[in-house]
Amino acid sequence: MTAQSAPILEIDGLSAGYGPMRVIHDLDLRVSAGEKVGLVGLNGHGKSTLFLAIAGLTHWQRGSIKLKDQEIGRNRSQGPGRYTHQIVHKGLSLIPQGDE
Repeated sequence: MTAQSAPILEIDGLSAGYGPMRVIHDLDLRVSAGEKVGLVGLNGHGKSTLFLAIAGLTHWQRGSIKLKDQEIGRNRSQGPGRYTHQIVHKGLSLIPQGDE
């Protein structure tokens, strides 16, 4: 793999959820620098959970996440302040869901 195509984000076998309910099952994902990725899905299907895991702000059951070749600890032992990215939630829905 060349430096240009080396992934900036690597997710291997990620499983995450809340209590006994898993919303992410064995996810593998590679994103290269400059690549644009969209994530679409219904409410409650794991989009926010995935972003929180990447940010190191939530626990996950299985798998690993590397951001810029740094392992993100799944038990949050490194704390959220270590990473240089943010998540901003907006209360808007661009695609109607369900009975909306």
